[in-house]
This record gives sequence, structure tokens and C-alpha cells, in this order.
Amino acid sequence: MLNGYTAVQLQMHTPNPADDPFIAFYNVVRHASGALGFRHYSNFISALFCRSEREDIVNECLNNALVSARSELPQNDFCFSGTKAYDQITEATSLFIACQSALLDDCCGTRRRRERDDLEDLELAPALSVASQPLINGPLLHDSTDWDVMEVNRRFAPGSITLAQLQAAESRLFAPPTGTGVVGAGVAADPRPAGVLTFMQQLVENHPGVPLKDCTLGSGNCIGMLVCKLRCPPLLELIWSYWMEQGMLVQGLNALSLRFQNRRYPGPDTLRRCDISPLRPLSNVFWGYVQREQNRLSLARRAYEYDHHYGLRLKGPAVPEMLPADSRSQFIEAFHRLLLEASRYYRTAMDTTMNADAFPALNCLRELHLVLAEGAHNQFGDLPTTARGEMLLQQWLLARPEVREFLGGRPGVPYPEAWMPHLDTLRQFMGWNDASIRHYRDLATYGEQLLLSIRYLPWSTVNDSTIAAGWLSAWRPEVQAYVHAYRAVTGVDLSMAEQPVIASGGWTAQPSDLIGRRLGQPAAQQSTPLPAQRIPARQS
Repeated sequence: MLNGYTAVQLQMHTPNPADDPFIAFYNVVRHASGALGFRHYSNFISALFCRSEREDIVNECLNNALVSARSELPQNDFCFSGTKAYDQITEATSLFIACQSALLDDCCGTRRRRERDDLEDLELAPALSVASQPLINGPLLHDSTDWDVMEVNRRFAPGSITLAQLQAAESRLFAPPTGTGVVGAGVAADPRPAGVLTFMQQLVENHPGVPLKDCTLGSGNCIGMLVCKLRCPPLLELIWSYWMEQGMLVQGLNALSLRFQNRRYPGPDTLRRCDISPLRPLSNVFWGYVQREQNRLSLARRAYEYDHHYGLRLKGPAVPEMLPADSRSQFIEAFHRLLLEASRYYRTAMDTTMNADAFPALNCLRELHLVLAEGAHNQFGDLPTTARGEMLLQQWLLARPEVREFLGGRPGVPYPEAWMPHLDTLRQFMGWNDASIRHYRDLATYGEQLLLSIRYLPWSTVNDSTIAAGWLSAWRPEVQAYVHAYRAVTGVDLSMAEQPVIASGGWTAQPSDLIGRRLGQPAAQQSTPLPAQRIPARQS
């Protein structure tokens, strides 16, 4: 009491993170997304092929493994000819993704054994010792740290959680369905494999009578469900590749690839002074990139899979006329409605005199979870990881000093990753969308994290709105960053229900259409292909 007055303060209501059964998985998703980042990938490739110094690598075990691997590689193999350099970088990229996107700490070993023969053929067997170690800030589900606790407490303040409570929440992610709480009823009599997420256990119940099969050679039946697929789903999403493609990453590499072959890109000749010295490493790596073009995913395959996963379409003169068999037409509306309801929840929660209702967001989470599950078939297991590896390698090529020397960039702009200034410069040369590549990168990163937090959790059986409130609190920075980046790229604000574009259906429009409108392109021009003789190979 001060001078006869009593101070009263209201605090924003937040759910208790210790009561959220999914809180541990949110940390895993953030770890996996960070571990797959370009900086970690660039450090991994550079440390394996370019240097023996133990610098820029966070994990001490990885430092030791990299030094050992480099010393075992034949020294004369560092002066490559043909496609050998590109092939080895490609295989190292595959190892990096397999380990960094792993759910459990032993998943990397499972995938490493599967790829051993291919690596030995390419004389990359020493890299196996690298993959056997915990990589840079890998997810490692059963290795919670104080940093994880502090991050959770920061997002849920004034709510808090202890390290013991967070570790207990991890074990609940693998609990079999009990018919109560957040998991569904109908427990199968057959034993379940250990270390499988509850959602993946529900998928096992969809295959009654189908046996389980180990992923090792000669493990019995050839018709069973692969246990390694159940225990080790890759924690990455194809939407990351979609936004990189919209940001013209693949298009930019195609332009450089054509110029490398002395072929002029359609339009102004802005790459005339592209002269990469044959004495520099990039020249030979680019040679392998061009030679192996037929082994990479085509634009058509990626475009059809974007449509199968998310109902997202690409537009442009090189995009083929599409006749998809199965499209997720409800994804855009379901995802954007979730972002809209999340924004409404945040605005209401900021008013400390009100209790925000999370039930509308829960309905959106359940609906989006089902839409994502419907698209998780056919190429779902392999195409996203393949596309991720190809685009990480493309980013690495763009970040090379040889590219900086002839493309340049704006050194005063604080880009978070080394490839971004070069791609922004290339986009300006070509007259592509003037939105910064930073926004596309945010859409890719945060969109992937949000969808992963929905895809692999049993949202379809959740009836408690406090769990949805926990999701909203845990992902508030990512939701608001995605909404901001989407507005910067497309001009549509997904957080405002009152704006006219919502009423006109603009919030459910294809992002490629909205980007084309900002460029002043008529709809017919956006979707009309150029004559075949003018379309460069693999243009996107």
C-alpha cells in the first residue's frame, strides 16, 4: 500500500507448460529445424572436404570425427576431375540430412547402415564416422537441456517448467493409446514397437494383421511395416522447398548453370561477365552439377508433389500444365484460418481483463492435422528429403566466394546466411519479385516448424482446448513471424479478418497468384507457358 492506495496488477493468462503433453516435441522440432540450417550444413561440408581445423563446429565429438575422417580420405582425391567432387558432396549432404532430421538419437545409425554400400562406392566411407557422432545441435529427443527449459519458460511466462517435468513429458510422447486424455481409444492387442510416437502408433492400428519388419537385410518378411520408418520419421517438411522455389533459388541456379554452359538465359544478358576460373574448386563442382542434372528432381515432379502435399501450385512459363490425381485443395484455407484464429487469440490474450478462448484454434489444428495426413502418401517418404538435399547444395553453391566475385551483393545488409545476398542480387538482375529472400527464408523455416508440430502429434483425438492454448503459446513467435513474412511477400495480412481481401477470398488464393499480382502480371500471363524452344531445361 502506497499513500493509502493499493497497487493492483493483472497478468496475461498462459497455460501451464508442465500440463502440456506435447511440450517436449515442440523443442525437438525447433532443434531439428535449427540443425538443418544452412550454417550447420556449410560447416559440415567445409570441415569434411576443405579443412582440418576444429573451428566453427559446436560439438566436440563432431570436431574429432571430422579430423579423423579427413585424415583417412586419400589426399590426391582433393583435386577432382569429372563428377567425383559433386557426387561426394551429394552423398555427404544425404548423410547430413539423415542425421540432423532424426527424431531419436539412434536413428542416424539406422539410416547410416542403409546407405553404407553407396558411400563405399564413392570412397566416402570415412564420413561414416562423422555420421555416427551427434551432429551440430541435433534434436536428440532424450537429451533435454537447461536451454530447453529456459526457452519453454520464456514462451510461457509467467508459467514455468522444470527439467524433470520436461523429461517426463518426453516419455508421454511414446505412451500407447489409453482411451483417455489426448490419445484415442481402441488399443490393439498386438505389441507395439518401442520408441514410436503416439501418432505413429495410431497408424499401425490402421494396418491390422500386417507384421512389423526390421530394416536390416535378411530380417524375415518382405511385406511388413518398416520399424525404422515408424521410429524415425524425418523431421522436415516439403513446404520449406516450396518457399525456396518461390524465392527463385532453383531458378537462380538454373540461370547460373546455363551461363556456365555458355547459354544465354531468356531476357536481358545480365550474366555476361560470368568467368569462373578452372583453377577454382567451384568450376569442377559446377561441372558435376550440370552433368548430373538428369539425376535431380524435375520441376514437374516437385510441382505435382507440392500440390499433393499442400494444394500449392507454381506459376511460370516453365511450369507444365498440371493434371493432378489428388490435390489438397483445403490446405490453404485450413492453414490460413489457423493463423487467423491464432492472431485473434493473441490479441484477446493481451487484454489482461479477458480469458482468450483457444477452442476455435483447436478445431483448426484438428482440421489441418487431417489435411496433412491425407497428403502423406506415395512420395512422402523420399521426395521431401531429396528436394531438401538438392536445395541445400544449391545454397552452398551460391554462397561460394567465386559466385560472390562476379555477382556481388549488398555488404551493408545483415543477411543471416551467406547465400542470400548473391541470390537477391541475381533476382534484381532478372527482374524477379523484389521481396527480399529473407522473407522467403522465414516462410520456409517457420512454416516447416508449424506444420511439423501438427503433423506428428495426435491432434485428431484432442478435445482439451488448454492443449491448443499451449500450442499457441509455444509457437507465438513463429506464427507472428510467418504472418509478417507472408504479408511482405504477397501483400495479404493473414492476421486481419476485417480487411476486404478476406471477404473476397484473397486469403485462400494461391501464393503464386498473389506474388504475380504484385509484379503486375495478368493471370493469363502467369500460367501461359513459353514456346518450347525458349524454355531452358529445369527452369522453375
